[in-house]
Amino acid sequence: MQMSIGQVLGIPTAGDRRRAAERAGVRRGAERERKKNEAVNVKKVKFLRAHNVPEELIAAMERIK
Repeated sequence: MQMSIGQVLGIPTAGDRRRAAERAGVRRGAERERKKNEAVNVKKVKFLRAHNVPEELIAAMERIK
């Protein structure tokens, strides 16, 4: 396989920058989703505690995730 001059010199191409931006976008999306899920889980635990659900059941629910 032939290498371009930019690859030989280590200069990032437009494709390299695009792929890096896509990977960064995926990471940001995954982080955003994780934070959203954590907030939902906190609300669930608060709701269960408010309705006197035993802590053992709440702990079991959190382990199932």
